Amino acid sequence: MSAKSDMIQSTFRIAKMDCPSEENMIRLKLGHLTQITTLEFDIPNRLLHVYHSKGLEEIDKTMEEIAASAADVLREKTKDMMEKC
Repeated sequence: MSAKSDMIQSTFRIAKMDCPSEENMIRLKLGHLTQITTLEFDIPNRLLHVYHSKGLEEIDKTMEEIAASAADVLREKTKDMMEKC
């Protein structure tokens, strides 16, 4: 796995994500991307937290395909996720 300093958390706001079926669809679409370590869904707030290493372009492209309404809210390096693993 990548070093702690290489872990990135990207948070997306997905306006139309309001039930588990959208969560399942997103998991299927992003599941093949090897740079993703964890997906955390906050359905009530319509947020998706993606913990990953490099490969931002592929994640962004896939999110655009999934939901044109997906807006990139926050992207930051994090050490917390690696400490949870």
